[in-house]
Amino acid sequence: MSSFLLIGPPGCGKTTALATASKLGPVAVIDFDNKMHKMENLKPYLRTKDNPKGNLIQIPVNYPLSMIGLRRLAITKADQGGAQASAQPKGYLSFVDVVEKIEKDNYCWEGVKLFGLGLDSYTSMQEHIKRLLLSANSKMNMTLPLYGTLLTNLEEVNNTFIRMPIHTFILAHEKLEKDELTGKITCVILVEGQMSNKIGKDFEEIYYLTKTISGVGNATKAEYKMMTVGDSMRSARTSRTLPALLDPDFSKIL
Repeated sequence: MSSFLLIGPPGCGKTTALATASKLGPVAVIDFDNKMHKMENLKPYLRTKDNPKGNLIQIPVNYPLSMIGLRRLAITKADQGGAQASAQPKGYLSFVDVVEKIEKDNYCWEGVKLFGLGLDSYTSMQEHIKRLLLSANSKMNMTLPLYGTLLTNLEEVNNTFIRMPIHTFILAHEKLEKDELTGKITCVILVEGQMSNKIGKDFEEIYYLTKTISGVGNATKAEYKMMTVGDSMRSARTSRTLPALLDPDFSKIL
């Protein structure tokens, strides 16, 4: 079984690409972005009351980032590392509960044997971990020791996913970084700290999703592609015999 890291900006087709794996068998997606049920193009894949045979299973994370509240957050003095007592956020812990349940149930979800498991998105999951760390340590802002704990938690998530005996897919947003000496701009995964440079070592396959717009007005079209080989700006790699650029359809890859 393989582990896939899908990288790209919002709207480039990462979630849709993941959904195509469900053509081959049941794929559960832990949906931190809580958006899959709102996406019209996923309806043919998504398992619902109206489509009980759909192989794409959404497991939404319905908890807010924090329990502080908008008003209290806005009027809190934000000293670096300052104390802030708040109720413990539940988003990341609910994710852990789901993963542990899937492992305990021999990689099944609600009695369905899984072909794959996805995480959408790694970037959003990181924010939930940060809010949990801040709450657990009664802090308002991240400190250097907390960034070390964040890195440890992210490494544990990576290791858990790549060890699973099913196909795993992690989706992540990107950010642009500019080298001040050379002026070179590169796309890296949108995650804080050292993990942005370390995550590539953990996954067998790293694909970069692209969207190209052509035409104008009613003739406007979007073309979605998946890079399996990187370039000077974007990172991608594959151990499979695949074209450097291909349609984002995992049913033709797995």
